[in-house]
Amino acid sequence: MTGRSGMHAPPIELKLAPPPTPRHHITRPRVTACFSAGDHERLTLVTGPPGSGKTTAVQEWLHVSGRRAAWLTLDTDDDAAPAFWRDVLTAVRHVTRASPDRGSAKEAAARHPSLDHVLAEVDALDDELVLVLDDFHLVHARSVLGDVQHLLERKPTLLHVVVVSRSDPALPVARWRVRDELVEIREADLRFDAAEAGAYLGAFEDLHLDDHAVATLARRTEGWIAGLQLAVISLRASDDSDSFIESFGGTDRFIADFLLDLKIDDEE
Repeated sequence: MTGRSGMHAPPIELKLAPPPTPRHHITRPRVTACFSAGDHERLTLVTGPPGSGKTTAVQEWLHVSGRRAAWLTLDTDDDAAPAFWRDVLTAVRHVTRASPDRGSAKEAAARHPSLDHVLAEVDALDDELVLVLDDFHLVHARSVLGDVQHLLERKPTLLHVVVVSRSDPALPVARWRVRDELVEIREADLRFDAAEAGAYLGAFEDLHLDDHAVATLARRTEGWIAGLQLAVISLRASDDSDSFIESFGGTDRFIADFLLDLKIDDEE
């Protein structure tokens, strides 16, 4: 399947599951608690630059809370209403195991999906469901954004929506904020504090980092997990770890795009 960009779109199966959790992942109760505050709100909005740990934070909250979730990682093909709602419907049915009968209205919905079909599916839920829309910054179509706003304004009883994005979506976020109908988890919330950075770096026993080195890296990265990951990769390749640590500029944001493009993580 080829998208409008000319590149081959990933199979739908790959979009229905979050990426694997990093091998050296550490639990962060402080961040998980931020999510728990939004259990009954209209929307949980998670925003931050590439490499800030947005997706991993959502995964940890779902794991710790035991919430049932329909996950959808969006791509550029989802920037059109039929494709967007087709994939949302598929994500929901992937979890609920709903199987439309041949010739039924549900089968027709699968061929020509719309917001109304998703709402009908959601209204039929018998238990709470979290719908995670990852990489939402790829959605710009007014028709899609208008439909998503309508879904959130309706606020189905058993559905909670989590939007993960690099920037604020074109939705009435300010209005929902004023009405206290929105939970926001921002880059500042996602940054590793000193204790979390220490726990992360301490998991790499082969680096033999002392307390001063850990504190220096935590300070220089400002808690940016992609920066910490890059530090680990670079330290393993360095002949002089002390000099590297003192000169490391871990807050250079261009590194995030580099890590994202090359799919480098802490296992390399």
